[in-house]
Amino acid sequence: MSLELGFLSFLFERNMWWVFPFTFLVGVISFSLLIVAGGSRFKFVRSLFYIPARKSISNAVQLGGLPLSLTIILGITQAFSHQSFGSFFSVLDHYTIKYWFIGAGVIVMYGYFDDRFELRPIIKLILQVFSVCAFAMLESRVLFPKWGALAFLVLSFVGLGVVNGSNLLDGLDTLTIKLGAVTFGAFLVISANFKVGSIAVISLICMSAIGAFYLFNKEPAKIHLGEIGGSFVGFSSLLLSCLTYTSLSRMKYDELNSFAMATLPLLLPMTELSISFLRRIYNRKSPFKGDKYHIHHILRNYHDFSPSNASSLFALGHAGCLTLGFATTHFFGPIIGLLIAALSYTTSYILVGKKYWNGKDSYDLKPANLFDFLLKKDVSVINSLEVDDFEIKIIGHEEEDQDRAA
Repeated sequence: MSLELGFLSFLFERNMWWVFPFTFLVGVISFSLLIVAGGSRFKFVRSLFYIPARKSISNAVQLGGLPLSLTIILGITQAFSHQSFGSFFSVLDHYTIKYWFIGAGVIVMYGYFDDRFELRPIIKLILQVFSVCAFAMLESRVLFPKWGALAFLVLSFVGLGVVNGSNLLDGLDTLTIKLGAVTFGAFLVISANFKVGSIAVISLICMSAIGAFYLFNKEPAKIHLGEIGGSFVGFSSLLLSCLTYTSLSRMKYDELNSFAMATLPLLLPMTELSISFLRRIYNRKSPFKGDKYHIHHILRNYHDFSPSNASSLFALGHAGCLTLGFATTHFFGPIIGLLIAALSYTTSYILVGKKYWNGKDSYDLKPANLFDFLLKKDVSVINSLEVDDFEIKIIGHEEEDQDRAA
């Protein structure tokens, strides 16, 4: 069967269309069961599934990532076992999805225990690295068998950035839904442009699942995602990126251009993670310590946007940067498009957030200070046996100027 079926006709020609309403319905039922479990008379059921969301003003429950992830997994399983699977997915795609299931299972497991018991950060990090690297180790043979070690390192780096960055972006009601819809929509555009059915099927499954979640997460939110949700949405986009690379490297581009095209929709979470890391260093804080200076927090706390409006504005900016990247790709190729999109994301972050990132302990990044920092300092080491006595004298600027004049 040809892998270049029409963008819409394949849904009906191969009877695959029913997978998407099926995924949406499973999502609605799963989220409803989570709410029912929270009000259950059985303590055992409540202890497993009822977790009040921290700092919720609408008495929402956490753990929404569990039904969301299971809904996406079930939807992909249905496509995976569909009789027309071979019409849309290649043999390499078959292995990619199987390997992805392994990492997805680990994310769901550690995410549940973290939501339920609050795992120590080091334990959570180890399990997160394991889930991404396990997928990267297996998938590297599919992506680039000649250079498996390089593929493993690149996929691990990108995967950890996307999973962590997506988790950081889960901070407001409907934010993950709207940003995720834009990201999955970007992959849908790629699938339509290059007529790749596999990308379209997985994108629509993910969009169906987050569409079901919207009914429960819109203001006032009844369910929050918790630890599982943001990470799993990021991991789902990583699956789409791998499918995109595999398809384009066989159909259209060389490896480098295929990588650029497959990475373009993942730029937002990677930018979020990079900016957050550097921002904390800039303010002389641990890069692993959370703060309230993410863009969605700034829109919410400093510009008085409602959670829904802040999420919509953020998603609109996300869509704008991706549109610019795709437009540049059309005229100049994927590599230039990736660079322009990355520059647009970074510039947007700085323009919106820089004003609020300056704290009392922030580094002064003036050119003169940076030049002084780079200058070599003359330091002499004196043997303590050669010193009979010493004293410490604290002087002000006037006394310092007098000493220099003398």
